[in-house]
Amino acid sequence: MKNFKKTGVILVTMAVAFGVLAGAVAYAAENAKDVVNYRKSVMKAQSAHLKAIKAIVRGKVGYTGLLGNHAKALDLTGKGLTDLFPAGTGPDKIKSRAKADIWKDWKKFEASAKKLNVETAKLVKIANGGDKKAVADQFKVVGKACGGCHKPFRAKKKKKK
Repeated sequence: MKNFKKTGVILVTMAVAFGVLAGAVAYAAENAKDVVNYRKSVMKAQSAHLKAIKAIVRGKVGYTGLLGNHAKALDLTGKGLTDLFPAGTGPDKIKSRAKADIWKDWKKFEASAKKLNVETAKLVKIANGGDKKAVADQFKVVGKACGGCHKPFRAKKKKKK
């Protein structure tokens, strides 16, 4: 009787786990367009903050007091970045510049995203310190970390004819 209860618990646990997994996959597939649009919005927000920081550190505008805010926003939008790439949102399922290599080499993708998180966290600390030169130096490092994902994992824009 004891083994029967154990077997029953194991089967129920497996059924629940399978149901949750199947539901998550179905959810991602059903909402792939929404997920990709959300992902694009987050990436555009990151780009906007990068452009704002660049304008400040290059002296095009004088909003140095806002460097910390832009750095923090960049850092926050980078958290959970890999969550924006669930199965079913790749180029085989929906129009996207995300390459299939993301899902083929997930560990490398995760490592690249983590590198970005580390470097943007450093940027926040430096930006709050007020040293514009140090911010400019770390900004370059953040840019390289962005390229660590974009170069191997994002397809180039197709030129409009």
